[in-house]
Amino acid sequence: MAPVTTDNSRKTKDAIGRTTQEIHQAHLRTSSTPNEFYEEANGTKQWEVIELHVSGLRDDADNNTVKNLCSDSDLQIVKVNVEMDPVRNLCKGRAKIMVRYNPNRDSIAGLVQKLQETKLRVEL
Repeated sequence: MAPVTTDNSRKTKDAIGRTTQEIHQAHLRTSSTPNEFYEEANGTKQWEVIELHVSGLRDDADNNTVKNLCSDSDLQIVKVNVEMDPVRNLCKGRAKIMVRYNPNRDSIAGLVQKLQETKLRVEL
């Protein structure tokens, strides 16, 4: 069986004048993925993180309940924190949802509307 060899010399020749991050990213590319994918990924660097304050949750709600409410959105749900009563171990009706999204590509309005349709109050 013959060894597999790969010629990466083209990647290094194109590296002249690039930053170290750009060189590193060039080495991570695969030839099976089209260049358009990498160009789009490079152009979407405008990420924002927002915290939504949700109220009106039921007593039996927990972090997984709130995550499931947000599951159909294309936004990244970073963290969910449901406020719990430590004595009764029940939800106090409030939660904080930390969402990461790209404002050039995504909108937070869809998630807010979805939560409001389930009779929850949402504040940004």
